[in-house]
Amino acid sequence: MPKPRFRVLTPGSVSGPPEAAETVAPTVEGRGDGAVPHWTADAGHRPSARRVAELVARGHTVLVRCTRPDGQAPRTDLPPAPAGIAGAVPVPAAEEVALATVYAWAGARVFVTDHPDRVRRALDMVASVRGERPPAAVRRGLA
Repeated sequence: MPKPRFRVLTPGSVSGPPEAAETVAPTVEGRGDGAVPHWTADAGHRPSARRVAELVARGHTVLVRCTRPDGQAPRTDLPPAPAGIAGAVPVPAAEEVALATVYAWAGARVFVTDHPDRVRRALDMVASVRGERPPAAVRRGLA
């Protein structure tokens, strides 16, 4: 059975307490008569990868919040993005992308981030590396 696709959400689109260490809520997967109740576990803001893996092992779909907790100022001790390098990513975005890739590898499926486009690209890469996503194009090279 293929794994469900990743979902990337923004902080404004998620209801519920963001400070929850673990909130388990029912959601409905599917449409019509074949709707199946499923449980989603909110692992909270930036949990450990071990915690995410434990929730996945229990059979939950795990939601992780890669954003900084409310009221917590962004880090200022980090170096700025390298100048003059094509595709340089601002440090807060790179931080959230890195967190999302680790959580995705641990099994999380739903992500809350301020940088949805960048995180979506990183999650597509994780799915490709894990063999969960078919290649965008198939080419056969002949010598």
